[in-house]
Amino acid sequence: MTPTPELRERLRRLLDERIPDGGSDTDTRFTDIELDEILADARNLHLAAAEGWRRKAAVVARELGPVASTRAGDTAVEQVRVNDLQAYCLQMAAEYERLGKQASAGARAFGLEPPDVLGTGTPRRWDPWRV
Repeated sequence: MTPTPELRERLRRLLDERIPDGGSDTDTRFTDIELDEILADARNLHLAAAEGWRRKAAVVARELGPVASTRAGDTAVEQVRVNDLQAYCLQMAAEYERLGKQASAGARAFGLEPPDVLGTGTPRRWDPWRV
């Protein structure tokens, strides 16, 4: 897909990423450049979201760190477990992957994937206007 500001913003919403008021794209997990790379490599917006959620799953461990809970005097802090958050991210990726494959399927009979005719790993869709 060709990245546009509108597609980038839609992808950011699907990834549940928000630029804080007065902030910039560098204040989120994905910069505009990273979102554009994801969009450029994807066949549709849902498949781009699936890739974004997979990447998000990969970085949550670094963000949260190894400590699940800590206590200092009367103050206790408990974080979401890394495994739970990664599982959630991968579940979201699987759902967007399913939606993306449905959208790419179009009117295919029996839900069969088209063959990889060019050896690129990306199935080529039949286009009646392309000779």
